[in-house]
Amino acid sequence: MSLITTVRPVVFVLAFIFGVVVLALCADLIANVGGDTLAFQSLGLSVGIINIVSIPLLMISPAARRHTAQLPSLGITTILWIAESALVTDAMPPGGLQCEAYRRFPSWIGNVCREIVAIQALSFITWIILLLYIIFVVVMCATGRESWQGGAGDSSHTAHGEAKGSRTYAAGV
Repeated sequence: MSLITTVRPVVFVLAFIFGVVVLALCADLIANVGGDTLAFQSLGLSVGIINIVSIPLLMISPAARRHTAQLPSLGITTILWIAESALVTDAMPPGGLQCEAYRRFPSWIGNVCREIVAIQALSFITWIILLLYIIFVVVMCATGRESWQGGAGDSSHTAHGEAKGSRTYAAGV
């Protein structure tokens, strides 16, 4: 069993779960705080919905797994996640939010603070996970590994981890 058969589902499931959580937290902020929404709340809703739609399609659809649809769609999603992270960070005061400082205020203010911090953390984590996966797939492609294009259950490696019939330019073959 190749490394990609375990890495791909883990990355996709984590990105899906974190996307659902960010979507829920942004929706809760918009519903409970009221008034004008901040840019990170709107983008959080959008990225969460895009994640919920695109990640299952990339996992299930054989066309997305075998062809070039996976890297561009994950690349766009990765850019959206870093934009979400940047917008949340930009909305915070210098030095970040210290949620313990809001103990004197009503409890809903502390909840809003913790939700914003959770959105920021999950956005950064999802961006890092997807970026590392994209780098991993590009390295697999550049070294001549063919398994990155196959399905999650396909195994086209020898016992030594080399792709069957693959040629690398570094070896001069």
